Amino acid sequence: MTDVPEETTTEDANVAFDSEPTGETETPEAVAPEVALEAQVAELSDTLLRTRADFANYKRRTEEEKITQREILMEKFLRDFLPVADNFERALAASAQTADYDKLIGGVESVYKQMLAVLEKSGVKPMEVLHEPFDPQVHEAMGSEPSETHAEGTITTEVQRGYHIGSKVLRPALVKVAE
Repeated sequence: MTDVPEETTTEDANVAFDSEPTGETETPEAVAPEVALEAQVAELSDTLLRTRADFANYKRRTEEEKITQREILMEKFLRDFLPVADNFERALAASAQTADYDKLIGGVESVYKQMLAVLEKSGVKPMEVLHEPFDPQVHEAMGSEPSETHAEGTITTEVQRGYHIGSKVLRPALVKVAE
C-alpha cells in the first residue's frame, strides 16, 4: 500500500474555513475586549471600596474632631465659670456670719454681674422682653392678663428670663401677655 494523499474537494475546504466559530474557541480579537472590560470593572470596584472606606474614615475623624472641639469649648467655659461658683460659695459662707444684709445683697449682686459677664463672653445674652410684642419664636406664653396700659399681645410680665446665643434662641422667655 502506498501512501497517497487524499484529495480535498473545494466543498470540504469551504466547510472547514468559512464556517462560523462555534463559541468553543474564540479569536484573540473577541477575548481582548471582554478581558479589558473585566479589568476595568475590577478596578472600578476596587476604587469604589477604597472610596467608601476613605469616606467612613473621614466621617469618623470629623465626628471625633467635633467631640474634641465641644469638650475644649466646654472646658474653657467651665474654667471661666468656676470663679463665679467660688464667689457664690463665699457669699453663702458670709451670709451665715453676718447680719448686714445690705453687704450680703451687694456681694450677691456682684457675683450675679460676674456670672452675666462670663455668659456674655461665651456669646450668651439675656433677652429684653418687657413691653415688647409677643413672638412665639422667642417667647413662651405662660398666661395672659388684662391690661389697660399695654396693647393686646404685648408682654407685661417676665416669668423666667430667656437667653440668646448669637442669633439663636438658647432658651425662650416665659412671659405673660396683655389681653
